[in-house]
Amino acid sequence: MIGAISKCSFIFVLLSGAAHARSGAWSYGEAHVLPAGRWELGLFAPLAYGLTDRVELATHPLLDVLDPALTVKVAWLDRGPWSFASEHTLSYPTQLIKTLSAPGTGGLWPDEAVVPQIIGFDTDLMASYSLGSHVFLARVGALMAARFGASTLGTVDMWFLYPRTAHWSSGATIRFGLAAHLQVSDALDVEADVDLYTRVADDAEDGSPVLEQSARIIWRVSCAVRLQLGYAISGGDLPGPDDWAILPTFDARFAF
Repeated sequence: MIGAISKCSFIFVLLSGAAHARSGAWSYGEAHVLPAGRWELGLFAPLAYGLTDRVELATHPLLDVLDPALTVKVAWLDRGPWSFASEHTLSYPTQLIKTLSAPGTGGLWPDEAVVPQIIGFDTDLMASYSLGSHVFLARVGALMAARFGASTLGTVDMWFLYPRTAHWSSGATIRFGLAAHLQVSDALDVEADVDLYTRVADDAEDGSPVLEQSARIIWRVSCAVRLQLGYAISGGDLPGPDDWAILPTFDARFAF
């Protein structure tokens, strides 16, 4: 039986390490890629590798056991302070859904749900603007999935999970985001972002838009280690008594 601890762990892994701007050579979720040959790994953030000076690969070791996924980020253009890139993720979440299904209220999905074979495809277009040591980001993307076989899979109407998994059952989700990275001192940075998720369903019943906001304080311990502590808020018109939810986030990231 999948209990509350498993649910919280799943949410936390999805959220942790979600920085949206650059600090030196660090790269995750913005319009720069890692230098060729550089590796990054976090306790919760994905394992990332600079394949070339224009291509970065990333995968999530903790989730790959049940949800194999590979992200490719391509830097297309650098012009003055502007940088443009695209990011594409291919995933196979079927086994994850089956594992997180259980009778009653114990699972994220009911155990009687018929789960199809699902191939997920997420894509983002992003633009960064550098102003000295500060970086500002805008992005737009879509979360899509191809489903094969019979399905009675429904959505998970929980904060943070709904916008990231609703497209597995039907339709697609469009995402718009803004972010800022500010260097406070030689060792401290602050990051903040806001994302709007809106689902486009294929059954004439579109899902409620979900607005998320998060922020982090980052301590750059060295050029190879950084620690971050922050929060994430998710809000919208989902079923349930609460209009929003908040979670703490933290991560330790290493480069080599």
